[in-house]
Amino acid sequence: MKIAAVIVTFNRKELLEKVLNQFDNMTRKPDRLIVVNNASNDGTDKILKAWFELSPYKNTVKIINLQENLGGSGGFNKGLNEAIKLDVDWVWLSDDDAFPDLDIFEKFINFKKDHDSSNVGAYCTSVINNGEIDLKHRRILSNTLIKKEISSKKSDYSLKYFKVDLFSYVGAIINKNVLVELGVTEKDYFIWYDDTEHSMRISKKYDIYCIPNLKVIHNEVPTPQNTLNWKSFYGKRNKLLMYKKHYPITFANILLKMTFSLFLDCIKSVINPKKRKLKNLPARNKLKYYAIKSSLLEEKGLNIRYMPGKKIT
Repeated sequence: MKIAAVIVTFNRKELLEKVLNQFDNMTRKPDRLIVVNNASNDGTDKILKAWFELSPYKNTVKIINLQENLGGSGGFNKGLNEAIKLDVDWVWLSDDDAFPDLDIFEKFINFKKDHDSSNVGAYCTSVINNGEIDLKHRRILSNTLIKKEISSKKSDYSLKYFKVDLFSYVGAIINKNVLVELGVTEKDYFIWYDDTEHSMRISKKYDIYCIPNLKVIHNEVPTPQNTLNWKSFYGKRNKLLMYKKHYPITFANILLKMTFSLFLDCIKSVINPKKRKLKNLPARNKLKYYAIKSSLLEEKGLNIRYMPGKKIT
């Protein structure tokens, strides 16, 4: 069984260096390694060049230096399109801040020997965030007309494996033939929900299982709830686009709720101007409006109003 690994990086050279060191020291290394540098401007290219000179992957690595930042979705799209050309069976995906256990591929191969995977499209791992299992990375879809995303339960992780419908790209490994059949990452999402949409696409036809014994460390700095930034637009827009494509009734339900919420917020802004300023309602309402508009018009890619790093007003 042959495995390719795809790592996407942008302006996090210190973390990338540690991740590459992690891959260098694995007990069973991937057969091919693809690193996509998303037009970083922090010296990432120099880090990659220095690593390549000493890397055990020298003859099996491909470094793709993009000329513009295509976002996570564009980066994974490029990496996966390269991976499906290779003579491999499975393709691993992770970011530059995800640290797989050193024996993760060794354990994966041993698991595969003992379990039938004839209808399995993908597997995923436990995600450990600051010492705790991060449940939001593995989810199921409710078996209802209007779909709901439900995070995996902590008790699931005491099992040898359990079924999921949705995963993040932190510690996911996808069957190459499934990638060829169903396609790779939706490149024009830019960031957020690209991995959810991809796993939703896969789970409609194939099984996806989480193997808790396989672990990836992915420490995140907690952010306050309801934080509003440029990324928030892509989260809302892409979620709408995803459900519009796969579950139109759920899309209509989300759209209705968002529109009603937008209407209520506008009324609140008029009635209570102080609350309007406190909660930054104008900016929130504007973001909701453009997310709704973009989903209805199928507008993908970067939105000029919500460029990376731009302050939301």
